[in-house]
Amino acid sequence: MKKVRFTGYLAGAILLSLTYYWFVNKEQQTLPSYSLPYAVVEKVPYSIDKQLTADWYLPQKEGLRPVLVLVHGGGFVEGSARDSHIVHLARHFAEKGWVCASIEYRLGYRDSLRPRHTVQATIEAVQDLRTFLRYLKYTTTQGNPWHVDTNR
Repeated sequence: MKKVRFTGYLAGAILLSLTYYWFVNKEQQTLPSYSLPYAVVEKVPYSIDKQLTADWYLPQKEGLRPVLVLVHGGGFVEGSARDSHIVHLARHFAEKGWVCASIEYRLGYRDSLRPRHTVQATIEAVQDLRTFLRYLKYTTTQGNPWHVDTNR
């Protein structure tokens, strides 16, 4: 019982000292200021019904840049364009000068292991990817807002 009580007192003392440091010395704290070498544009619709979206990671460099399309994993039943590993990859390549697009696609039935549902989810995901590629090709001919180099 004494060990639990001592641990509780120690945790309380640490919490109290951290609280004091945060609130009392708040004026003395300075956070580093930096600007990211890329911009993020989230949830840009790329389908006619505007249910499918893409997140764009655009480097700050001038001129046309190559594009990288990131498609999340998850067996066509789970996952998101905002999964941590996808965001990490997009940020990494955007820092290197690539335009990155992380796309969402329709997900299948999570609780169903029937082959026809898996096949249907795969077909829909491929259709959504092709829809995005058509959108990308169309936008590059209509002013190229993402500054994509179609030759690379």
